[in-house]
Amino acid sequence: MFEDERDVQIVNNSQGLGIQLNASLADTVRKIIEMGGRKERIIGSYNFYPLRNTGADSEDVCKTNQFFRKEGMKTQIFISSNVKGTHGPWPVSDGLPTIEIDRDLPIGLQVRHNLLLGSDELIIGKQLLKSFGLIRNVPDLIACPTCGRIQYDMLPLVRKVEDYLSSVKCDITVAVMGCPVNGIQEAGRADVGVAGGYESAILFRHGEIVRTVPQDEIYETLVSEIDRFIRAKER
Repeated sequence: MFEDERDVQIVNNSQGLGIQLNASLADTVRKIIEMGGRKERIIGSYNFYPLRNTGADSEDVCKTNQFFRKEGMKTQIFISSNVKGTHGPWPVSDGLPTIEIDRDLPIGLQVRHNLLLGSDELIIGKQLLKSFGLIRNVPDLIACPTCGRIQYDMLPLVRKVEDYLSSVKCDITVAVMGCPVNGIQEAGRADVGVAGGYESAILFRHGEIVRTVPQDEIYETLVSEIDRFIRAKER
């Protein structure tokens, strides 16, 4: 967050998008509201903590949830799947919880604990659902949260790609990143992705650059690459 009027502009965006703000920065969220940020657009989202002994404290989460609920806003929090051998942007061996004491708890206890603390939505990794056999052939979309380096109008593209993937039945990871500075590396696990620029975007697969794509051809090119990946996988 910028901690100035730019935060308000993001929250009150003309596209009507809901905005996830760092729930741990409740004082900053309060300032955004005081400066005119629309509360109905804000969702408080906690971080996850892959390193042991770095997670949040239960009492702090409870107090933060009380603030968001009082203001009529929802919160999201991570609980850990504890599925061995799963990976995020780095090798994960200690889980991805928000709250430290949840790190090694069974999934059911984590759910009850976080609901008792007043969390509205629980974020569980797809690896857990897949390990239970509850979902399969589900695409995954990676999109960066945007920053000062973004070089094109990314959000409309994200929405178009998200709509397209809603009808796709395949385990594919697609990335739409804001710039090529860090985007390609951050989304290196993506089967196919684009990192935008002022006049063009870089098409990449698994962190490797494929080619440059003109700005007005990004969506069509990405969809074509998605279809190509699916056809190859079905052979």
